[in-house]
Amino acid sequence: MCFSGFIAIIPMHNHPLFAGRTLVLATMHSKEQVMAPLLQQYLGVQVVVPAHFNTDLFGFIPSNDELLLLYDADNKLEISARELTTANNFAGRQISSVREAQQFAAAAGFPQHALILRTHKHDTHHVQKGITDRDTLLSAVKKRLEAHDSVYITTDMRAMHNPTRMQAIEKATRKLIDKVAECCPVCATPGYAVTNYHTGLPCSLCGAPTRIVLSIVYTCSMCNYTNSVKYHKGKTSEDPMYCNWCNP
Repeated sequence: MCFSGFIAIIPMHNHPLFAGRTLVLATMHSKEQVMAPLLQQYLGVQVVVPAHFNTDLFGFIPSNDELLLLYDADNKLEISARELTTANNFAGRQISSVREAQQFAAAAGFPQHALILRTHKHDTHHVQKGITDRDTLLSAVKKRLEAHDSVYITTDMRAMHNPTRMQAIEKATRKLIDKVAECCPVCATPGYAVTNYHTGLPCSLCGAPTRIVLSIVYTCSMCNYTNSVKYHKGKTSEDPMYCNWCNP
């Protein structure tokens, strides 16, 4: 896949800093399905997932905000990546008929995306998760409606039941790998990353500074070497429509 603003991944099989080492992936809900192959291929590590590590204790949030942190205990090195997107199918609705359940399921991307049923929104005792086929869904809805006036239906946001989340997790993993590929020009430590930016790209008509980015700042987390790079996208000036003088 190609993603907007993505840096091409440099083939780094058996990266010298990580090759042959064990990477503990502290996660659940099968995120390792998309993460482990990429990390093993490009970092040369052996990925293991700890048993009984309950990330549900940290909650879920409505937006699709995936955060990854690579912590190298031997070298005291931290490299992080984030993929924040509005592309998600997070939704929930109190329904009172099978027809409403079918309508919700269609809008949620069912059966590729799983669904959850409960008596009401805050019910934590009678929860049926991971529903991925039509017959099971309709049967469960009918059974619950026989005992209650309505039932609460929601999308299953656990990664292994939500392809949209899996796509975001893959993007975040590729971003992390891209960061590892960027090494400090002074000490060669991976994770030489953008830490700041400066606006002021000049207007192409009057030359006044605009609010568009002029330069980006790279910093090494190991030796603290810093370098400011101008015109990082190859643009040396900006359209007057973005100028406060030409287009106030």
